[in-house]
Amino acid sequence: MSSQNTIDKKWMNVALSLSKRTKGTTWPNPNVGCVIVKDNRLIGRGWTASTGRPHAETHALKSAGKESVNSTVYVTLEPCAHIGKTNPCTSSLIAAKVARVVIATRDLDPRVSGQGLKLLKDAGISITEGILKDEASYEYLGFFGRVLSRKPKVTLKLATSLDGKIATKNNESKWITSERSRKLTHLYRMESDAIMIGSNTAIIDDPTLNVRHINSRQQPARIIIDTTLKTPLTSKIFHSANELKTIICCSKNVDNNLVNTWINQGAEIVKCKKTIDGKINLVDAMSQLSNIGINNIFCEGGALLATNLLKENLIDEFISMTSGLLIGENGKSLIGDFSNAPLSQLPLLKLRESYKYGQDVVSIWNKP
Repeated sequence: MSSQNTIDKKWMNVALSLSKRTKGTTWPNPNVGCVIVKDNRLIGRGWTASTGRPHAETHALKSAGKESVNSTVYVTLEPCAHIGKTNPCTSSLIAAKVARVVIATRDLDPRVSGQGLKLLKDAGISITEGILKDEASYEYLGFFGRVLSRKPKVTLKLATSLDGKIATKNNESKWITSERSRKLTHLYRMESDAIMIGSNTAIIDDPTLNVRHINSRQQPARIIIDTTLKTPLTSKIFHSANELKTIICCSKNVDNNLVNTWINQGAEIVKCKKTIDGKINLVDAMSQLSNIGINNIFCEGGALLATNLLKENLIDEFISMTSGLLIGENGKSLIGDFSNAPLSQLPLLKLRESYKYGQDVVSIWNKP
């Protein structure tokens, strides 16, 4: 490995770290990090602001000022080349007379997709790409999925007993894992664009679905998969819909009076197609949520929603938090019935990482 490659990885790691500062708040834009270096000295840094603007490069160039001339810019995603609500970042980099731009990964958004690099090269700026590409591509899985195939990244999180149960026979599930693990769940919530549950979880648990237990004002949107809009009007979700962004995915033939009641309370209603057995078509729901601009969904639903998402191949990441508790065979299983599918057709995930967290074990799994 060359010394330059080592230096590039060092600064790109810094940029990737900065990109996570506003993770969960920048949608529909991706969360990007940028550092500007001169003589191996940091002279500017930036990250995508909450609500998506200004972009990371703009922020970094402003902090570097006139020292940007002949500098090296490290950015986690290819600089934008299209004119939106702000001028393209490529124009700002060219105007600042930077000497070199290093990117982790190209932007797969068709409006950019190599055009940003071409503009920089045409202006005489040296380009290096692919530094920590795998790490960045993983970070932008949801954004790329949304712009290419209208499918956000879906992370399924379930707290389980050692024997793979998520609740007792009587639906008691508070608390299977430790308080420390529950705080970690709130960090995952904070870093997501939206939290998703099904109507059964909304009814049984009556959750608020907000970020608590950690010092943050950042709140994700809340998505309820509710075919008939049966989530009670007495629920915490309904009563806080005027404070926290709330999206209800229901069928197209729900009673309009009930729809209007939710809308008047502040919720956004997304009417979805139904499956043959009368449930929400989750593929259609993901497509419509993508149209809203959501890149990353953190699903905390129960076994029914988890199973249906897996059947439709919509789960990109699975986080299990496992305690040493044993519930027994009468407990509620982690995943529901796959209708006697042969082993070769069952979902198969690949372990990304696993670590001890207090007295629990956290495992993160991805599609192979």
